[in-house]
Amino acid sequence: MIRTAVLLAASLVFITSTSAQPVDKPKEAPVALDRMLHGVWKGPACGGDWTFGADGNFEVQHYSPGGNQLAGTWEVRWNVLPPTLIRTCKTSDDPDFVGKTWEVKLTQLDDEALAYQYPDQYPSGHTVRYTRMKAPVARERMLHGAWQGGDCVGELILAAGGTFERQHYSPGNNKLTGTWKVRWNALPPTLVLNCTASDDPEYVRQEEVKLVQLDDESLALGYPGERTVRYTRADKSEERELDALQGTWVPLRHEEGGKNVEGGSTRHIIKGDKVTVEQGGRTTGSGEGTRHIIKGDKVTVQVNGETIAEGKVTLDPTKNPKHLDFQFTSGQTDFVSPHHSIIYVRAGDHVIYCGNRDGKTRPTEFVSGTAKGGEYLLAWKIER
Repeated sequence: MIRTAVLLAASLVFITSTSAQPVDKPKEAPVALDRMLHGVWKGPACGGDWTFGADGNFEVQHYSPGGNQLAGTWEVRWNVLPPTLIRTCKTSDDPDFVGKTWEVKLTQLDDEALAYQYPDQYPSGHTVRYTRMKAPVARERMLHGAWQGGDCVGELILAAGGTFERQHYSPGNNKLTGTWKVRWNALPPTLVLNCTASDDPEYVRQEEVKLVQLDDESLALGYPGERTVRYTRADKSEERELDALQGTWVPLRHEEGGKNVEGGSTRHIIKGDKVTVEQGGRTTGSGEGTRHIIKGDKVTVQVNGETIAEGKVTLDPTKNPKHLDFQFTSGQTDFVSPHHSIIYVRAGDHVIYCGNRDGKTRPTEFVSGTAKGGEYLLAWKIER
């Protein structure tokens, strides 16, 4: 509340000091407050990771249940209370978002937090909250792995530890190694490659290139002179996706047959490629306190620390929506159902999945209790 009051008070001072100006003259924004928005903000499930650039442009990743990418322009009207953040989408991988404008009321803005409400929710309705990210972790993780380029570009391997390796680079078929990092506070973000060793000493130098495109399958780097170099993912999508699902899954929402399940305390713990479902407290069959542990390609279900069933987990991230299956082969399979057929969408550290327990039909929509939906619908946050 104190931080919100500071934001509103600063805006009030600005309004008072400029109220005598003619309405048709542009009013200069409070620079210090405007600068607070610059950077990367981590949102809730489907809310996306937003990058606000100092030049008035924005980029967002993992937006909506479709995990979409958007880019556009932003501005703040500081001469109203609360200040109004305006975002206009210019480009997107979903054309339905292009041309759309969102106006929201800023209720908190400081070094660590951003919160707003939509006009129809202000002042007592739902608040959307974001936290500042020192680096967009989910997007940076997308860079990790092997990328295959064209002739003379070769392969580029970006390791999670911040080192890189190039093979078959340039007409000389050279090898380069060094370190890499990304400056996310620029639009487009800048990939910095610092070559520290090469079989051609001319390449032992630092170069900076623009991240023009980055998604699960493609990487494009912009060089001076408007030259763009494109890469495609060289490693397996199943392995990458399984790696992204690692951690402890904490439930945010649980529906069964179209009705919200109250008091659920389900936790999924994923390590390696095993998931454990742990269910604490009273066994109800609704998922309270359950834990999934994934390790290797095995899934173990535990209730109150006791193993209830074991089986196999499989993924098919090439489907749209993505497919996830739990196939139980031993233990109390009558309790957990032998085969769960699930569709899911992942946005950074958030997962929404919808499934059936009959092992025969798979939902086609993210809703429970309908013909096209599943028996259950759950939203999760992955704690790493």
